[in-house]
Amino acid sequence: GTYRFQGELPHLPVPELRDTCAAFLETVRPILSEEDFHRTRVAVAEFEAGPGQEMQHVLLDYARDKDNYVDAFWDDAYLDFDDPVVINVNPYFVLEDDPTPERNEQLNRAAVLVFS
Repeated sequence: GTYRFQGELPHLPVPELRDTCAAFLETVRPILSEEDFHRTRVAVAEFEAGPGQEMQHVLLDYARDKDNYVDAFWDDAYLDFDDPVVINVNPYFVLEDDPTPERNEQLNRAAVLVFS
């Protein structure tokens, strides 16, 4: 069956806080101005040195007896959510231009997106 080897899989590790913060900065860098990125770096450094430390300890404690510490959050965020998931939950969703140029006028584009 699908879950036959589930018990043999390693536990999902909790990434180091510094790695999570670095990945976040790498992710937001392309969409921020220099000024906004500087402010974001400062905020991330403050988070990493302050409340992030306690939050990391809480997460590590939570994950200690779980095979996959993300499972419950995944269920809450994606399966228990009644609004359209792609637009309201997925931070990586990007609306690219329609491949048909005449459909990229704002009103037509909005109508197509709402209808779909």
